[in-house]
Amino acid sequence: MTSPGSGCFCRRRQRAQGRRASATECEMVKTGDTESDKNLKCETQDERGRKLEIAIADTATMSNNIIEHVVLFKVKDDVAPSEVDAMVNRINSLNSLDQTLHLTMAPLLSFRSTQASLNFTHILHARYNSKHDLEEYTVHPSHVAVVKVNAPLCQDIMAFDWVANENLRGESVILAPGSAIQVTLFKLKEGLEDRVDEILRAVMEIQEELKTKGAVQVTCGDNFSPGRAKGFSMASLVVFPGLKELEAADSHVDIHKNHKIKDYLECVMVVDFVVPSLTASN
Repeated sequence: MTSPGSGCFCRRRQRAQGRRASATECEMVKTGDTESDKNLKCETQDERGRKLEIAIADTATMSNNIIEHVVLFKVKDDVAPSEVDAMVNRINSLNSLDQTLHLTMAPLLSFRSTQASLNFTHILHARYNSKHDLEEYTVHPSHVAVVKVNAPLCQDIMAFDWVANENLRGESVILAPGSAIQVTLFKLKEGLEDRVDEILRAVMEIQEELKTKGAVQVTCGDNFSPGRAKGFSMASLVVFPGLKELEAADSHVDIHKNHKIKDYLECVMVVDFVVPSLTASN
C-alpha cells in the first residue's frame, strides 16, 4: 500500500493463514478454557429467534436511535488458529446480553486503506438501541471478562460508534447470516470542523446510490467515541444480501475519488466481511 499523497487506493484480500472464524457462535474451545470462558452465556437459536421477534415488533421505536458499534482487531501473527477461534467465539457469545440487538465477529474478507500503516484482520459489528445500552454493554461483567482474556492476542484495536438516525426506519436491525457488509471510515483534513454536516450529507448521498446496485441497508454518521478511532471521524455501513452483490457494486465504486468529498479527505479505510452462519450448541 502507498501513502495518502500517492493517490493510490490499495487493496489487499485477506488470506486465511489458518485464521478461520468458527461458524458456531456458541461453541467454546474445550481445552484451555478460562473461568471467564465458562461463565459466558451462549445464545441459543431460540433466544436469537425471540430477539428477532422483539426487534421486528418494535422496529419503529428502536430504529430512531440505533447505535452502530464497530471494532477492528489486528490479531498478532504468532497467535495459533485455535486461539483465534476461541477469541471470536468469546466475542460472539456477547450477543446474548440484553443490551445487544445484534452482534457478530468475523474475519475481514478485504482491507483497503490510503494509509499504509493501518492493518486489521477481524471486525466486531454490533447494534444497540441507545447510547445508554452501549455503555451498559461496555461495563457488563461478561464483556469486561472477554476483553481481559482477548487483549493479549491483539496487536492493535480501533473502535468507532455512530447513530444511525433515520437510516434504519422500518428495517430489521438484525442482519441475516450470509449478508455481506462494507464498512468505510473517513478521516478528514484539519480545519473542516464547520463543514462536517455538509460532508456527512455528501457521504450519505454517495452510499445511498449503492441501493441501485443491490445494497439493502445504508447507515452513516459521525463518531461520538473518538478515543480509539485514530483520528477517523465519520463512518458508513452498507449491507448487501450476499458477497456476490457486494463485489458487483464495489467494482464500480472508489469513494475516496468521488468529486463530492475527495478534497476533504486525509484518509479512507474500507473493510468487507460476511455475517457468519450460526448454529445452536447442543
